[in-house]
Amino acid sequence: MNIFDDKINSYRDILDSHLIDIYKTGPESLSKPINHTLSGKGKRFRPILTLIIADINNVPIEDAIYPALAIELLHNFTLVHDDIMDKDVLRHGIETVHEKWDENTAILSGDAMLAISLKLLMRNKSMNKLDLIQKFVNGLLSVCEGQAFDIEFESRKNVSVNEYKQMIYLKTAYMIGLSAQIGGIVCNLPSSKTEDLKEFGECIGMVYQVQDDLLELFSDSKSMNKSLDSDFALHKKTFLWVSTPQELKPELNMILDKFEFDKTGTIKSLRNFMVSNNIKLKAENFIEENIQKSKMILNDMEGNVQFLRYYSDLIFNREY
Repeated sequence: MNIFDDKINSYRDILDSHLIDIYKTGPESLSKPINHTLSGKGKRFRPILTLIIADINNVPIEDAIYPALAIELLHNFTLVHDDIMDKDVLRHGIETVHEKWDENTAILSGDAMLAISLKLLMRNKSMNKLDLIQKFVNGLLSVCEGQAFDIEFESRKNVSVNEYKQMIYLKTAYMIGLSAQIGGIVCNLPSSKTEDLKEFGECIGMVYQVQDDLLELFSDSKSMNKSLDSDFALHKKTFLWVSTPQELKPELNMILDKFEFDKTGTIKSLRNFMVSNNIKLKAENFIEENIQKSKMILNDMEGNVQFLRYYSDLIFNREY
């Protein structure tokens, strides 16, 4: 373990200690599901990215912790609502809120977490408070738009690779870019530098989502800490699906149609299909392209970016 690992673990512990006490005074029908959600063993990699950028710019953690926590609450708000729509039963190794309680409780808890995130965001010491809030609200809208496209795609027979890339940019990459950008704004960096950080974070986000698409198929629910069934059952469009050539779609759909009756056999057939037709390779190439793009952005940045490089490499090499 090196100094960067020590700092990352320290940041995660600090974030977790704040999250435990984030909402204690409200009605139990809100406080219990919110605390349940935040007790899950999430990676906290979005707020940690914010804190790392503060660290490399010599800004004390006290000045960055509340915007970082706001990012984590915003992220969890989206997850609670996303779990309802996807009918997921597991998240971060624990029952989802709608599964443990009910959908009404989950909707209200998600809404409350969004409100809490905005309250946390306003507890910042940035010289650019209005800019910080505007960027945060843009990120919120982006996630909603991305989720809307994701739902629309479920009922469409054809979705292009470019349409899919735009959807995951809005739903996943934008918020990770926002996490990096907020770190820069908290440090009072010029807008040109915060935009570079945003682009860097977006590259990480594009990689992260397509990694998830691969892991959904080539991993299992134990290592992913969430249910794997929903994407298949809801006919979600993944990078693997949109990258399948049109002439192979009938074969792919025939395999998918068997999922409800033979999950294990279908997953095995899908894995063979994606490997033998080089579709898995397409996803891996897309991931590599964005990794290289992120490294080029870092190479052009001023100052010491070694910590950012180390952290992004951890994400790029993840297995769950």
